[in-house]
Amino acid sequence: MKEFYNLFFQIELKYETPNLFLKVMLIKIEMQLDAIDEVDECGDLPDEKLILSGSKKPAIYKHKATVDVTQAKKEIEIAREEWDQIGTTNYVSTSALTQTSLISSDEVLNYFRQKDMKQYLKCIKPVKQRKGFEALKHWFAGPPKLHSNLMIERDLFFAIALCPFDTSDEIHMRVLQTLYKTLTGTDRDCPRYGKHWEELGFQGVDPGTDLRGVGFLGLVHLLSLILNPSTTDLAKEISQLAKHERQNFPFCTMGINITRIVVETMREEVLNRECNRRTNIFQVTNDFYAGIFLRLFLIWRDQKKTIMDSGYVIKDLTNTAKKNSSVIFRELFSYVKRFVPDKSTLLA
Repeated sequence: MKEFYNLFFQIELKYETPNLFLKVMLIKIEMQLDAIDEVDECGDLPDEKLILSGSKKPAIYKHKATVDVTQAKKEIEIAREEWDQIGTTNYVSTSALTQTSLISSDEVLNYFRQKDMKQYLKCIKPVKQRKGFEALKHWFAGPPKLHSNLMIERDLFFAIALCPFDTSDEIHMRVLQTLYKTLTGTDRDCPRYGKHWEELGFQGVDPGTDLRGVGFLGLVHLLSLILNPSTTDLAKEISQLAKHERQNFPFCTMGINITRIVVETMREEVLNRECNRRTNIFQVTNDFYAGIFLRLFLIWRDQKKTIMDSGYVIKDLTNTAKKNSSVIFRELFSYVKRFVPDKSTLLA
């Protein structure tokens, strides 16, 4: 019995199983021992006359000849008393030693820069194909060409947008866990699948299925928004509004829709001028993403929008992003300068 008790103690340490479950198991064994006593009291009655546990004899009954029932019950009682004492004892879970470390946006981008992305690069469409009058108008009055030294980063941007989530990839999992821990404030890893992702604003129990159309870039943008010191507070405000009793919306899913707007705007070369000015692709697109999210936040909060208005809001954001991108950057810079003045230089 002591060996049995020690085994259960090890199970609880490994899997953090509640004491209640183990106590129930002890009670169940004790009931089976009682059943043996009942059988013994029945004397020589045939087996078919015995009524035990719904006409079935307990599994332990076949070992009754080798079981000292009285001694076994004493050991169970001792085990129960010791278990009650264990319930008040603190111990450190071994699972805490294997928690996933957080990851930064720069680390993620460097990972993709070093990763073989050929299978995605050969499928990208970095520039919108125009024909006829539209092509002529774009040639005369369209945005400037992207500097040649930025094209590698631009292509990588679109390649990441084609890259699906891979559970077997350590970096992918670290990004997912970082999002969860940062948004919830916990320091514990969460399961790969589950309702907890819906609580963060994904559509279902698997965030990977929400990334269709934007690939891993959707998570890169979310990560940038919540980790960038200049937009961390904004991310918290948006997340809180997303949980509003009446104005709630799926935070992460909305973010993925905004990534789609950024990808379309980038493909139409609207951001070329700003990318050339800053000589950076990802900094510009991350800020543009944050700026669109800020605009959504202000519209949603001030105009009392609800999820029923989401389609109209996204359409309005798309039009503004493509036709007046400078407004997006200007609003973001003004917000950061006003509410996070010591971080405003990060957007310059």
